[in-house]
Amino acid sequence: MSGLMQAKVLSKEAVATDVFAFRLEVDDLKCQPQPGAHIDVHLGKDLIRQYSIVSAQGSDSTTVLRIGVLKGEGGRGGSVYLCDKVKVGDILPISNPRNNFELDLIQKSYHLVAGGIGITPLLFMAERLHILGRTFVFHVLGRTPEKLGFYEEIRDAPYSDRVKFYFSGVDTPNRMDVEASFLQMPEEAQIYACGPAGLLEEIDRVSEGWPLWRVRCEKFSGAEVSCEEGEQGDFKVQLAKCGTILDVPANKTLLEVLRDHGMDVPSSCEEGVCGTCVTQVVSGDIIHKDACLYDEERNTNTVIACCVSRGEPGTALVLDL
Repeated sequence: MSGLMQAKVLSKEAVATDVFAFRLEVDDLKCQPQPGAHIDVHLGKDLIRQYSIVSAQGSDSTTVLRIGVLKGEGGRGGSVYLCDKVKVGDILPISNPRNNFELDLIQKSYHLVAGGIGITPLLFMAERLHILGRTFVFHVLGRTPEKLGFYEEIRDAPYSDRVKFYFSGVDTPNRMDVEASFLQMPEEAQIYACGPAGLLEEIDRVSEGWPLWRVRCEKFSGAEVSCEEGEQGDFKVQLAKCGTILDVPANKTLLEVLRDHGMDVPSSCEEGVCGTCVTQVVSGDIIHKDACLYDEERNTNTVIACCVSRGEPGTALVLDL
């Protein structure tokens, strides 16, 4: 657990049905987290989960991070452990914050679209945009108010006049018409969205062909990674700093091969979501399978998520390692 910090649980609060907010006190963060950032929470051997930061307050020496956790009975155990077992006063090892969903503050206006527990990174963004006096609209989608994390906090926020709630499980549903809503958004507005796969897929469909900068999405988890015909083949990787050339067979990931040969490549989710294993590429053709890079980053062919992405079969990648 080298490089981890110890976070003390200051509070644990139910903010909706099966949604808990944790306040974590951390000493000596290397950098103050910005909206869109997340942390890895280490809950035991091989149990590491990523959680977006809802807010951050701190001084030069101590920072209090707030995260929101949906207790998912059908998940892989991390959220259940946090919600059922962790209590005030416990110490949790966490990573330094990382940001693959950074809020770009140079735009004229913003639309934030949050579905369910996808509210967590966008709540931090709404707070920052309000403090800075920026123009924004906050679209919040949920089943019911009781099941929507932080509903009362958002309802009573000083920017509540810019919030639009959509509930699909109430007596009179008011679902968001994604296509109609997006077409009405000003062309200069930048859109940030986080939520379930269905919502993000609809956003992808509606915004197809739009300028790359306009829509930023963050996924909860990676989709099942599969390679199309002709993609899942052997390739080579060269380590630029030492010249070593390694073979990556079709049945292994690039990350596995690097580890097999003693390379200390950090990783966390190993689903292509968190961005921990993203590595600089000097040259080579990449088959991108991640969910953490933006399209313009993929188009440069200069970075790769080692856990899920690959080199073109029969070719060689040169990594800055």
